[in-house]
Amino acid sequence: MVKNGEVLWEIIGKGLEYSTIVDEKVVGFQGLRYAKDPTNGVIIALSSRNSEEKSRWMTKMPSMEGFGQLKELDLHKNRYIRQLDDSICNLVFLQTLILTRCERIQRLPEQIGNLQHLSEVCYVKK
Repeated sequence: MVKNGEVLWEIIGKGLEYSTIVDEKVVGFQGLRYAKDPTNGVIIALSSRNSEEKSRWMTKMPSMEGFGQLKELDLHKNRYIRQLDDSICNLVFLQTLILTRCERIQRLPEQIGNLQHLSEVCYVKK
């Protein structure tokens, strides 16, 4: 059984080396952790887990437009976020979406069901 995404996080986090986004050009994502594909350097995982509270989004997440190769998105503890940006539906390689402790999410984008590779969704309010 998954408890607050802990077990799932242990599975997806294995083998990936995470760094923190500090580049101010990556608007809206500073403070989040990321992992790159070691073969091509493309960001394949984003995580708010263990990031500072001020790094988390307030009501709506920013566009995911620059993360086309993303496979894992962990939005753990984004307590104030109310909706996911519709651009998440363009992440055609997304396999894992973690929304643990995202207590105020009111809806998921309608097209999220079209993500063919999305096989793990973890949503636990508290």
